[in-house]
Amino acid sequence: MEPGAFKAAAAALRTLPAFQSRRGAPASVEEKLSVALFRLGHDGQAASAEQIAAIAGCDVGSVYNWIVAVIRGMVALESYLVDWASEEEKEQAKDWIEVRSGVPEWRDGFATVDGTHVNLAWAPGLGHGEGFFNRKHRNSLNVQLVALPTTLRIISYCIGPRGATGDQSAWAESAVSQAPYYYLPSGARRMDLDRQGLPLPC
Repeated sequence: MEPGAFKAAAAALRTLPAFQSRRGAPASVEEKLSVALFRLGHDGQAASAEQIAAIAGCDVGSVYNWIVAVIRGMVALESYLVDWASEEEKEQAKDWIEVRSGVPEWRDGFATVDGTHVNLAWAPGLGHGEGFFNRKHRNSLNVQLVALPTTLRIISYCIGPRGATGDQSAWAESAVSQAPYYYLPSGARRMDLDRQGLPLPC
């Protein structure tokens, strides 16, 4: 994570009541965020609360509590952190795409979409584990991100399709795909690109 993004996330969390110190000498917002991001960014032995507590110099219970607090905080800040592109941002992105691609017909595109699998630290219980198994033999969720190519700011996302769900199936569940009339100008169409950025037939 970029240092500037980390500082911005910590500053945003600091505005929430749950992160404002009430008594004693609680851990800093930066420490709580660091522990949560470390846990969320690892799996297997590296993600164990005991291992993280030993590295961070805190109690195992604090690891769990800080992760919950950070996730709740990010959910509370979602509408502030993730909002759709303004008309000015769209125009800047369209100009950028036309100049970078050299293809005037691509000018109307203003956002990029990509998906990835986020590995889960452990298999979900209650007999549902096999539903989360992906093609790489890991338990995962499929995440689709919509971002502006100029700033890489995330303007929409979809989390939840699980396991071996492909990008197109996961994208079909996103808000943008299900309500394009709300997000996209009339007559807009999707253009799929392969890994090298070359157009694919839709």
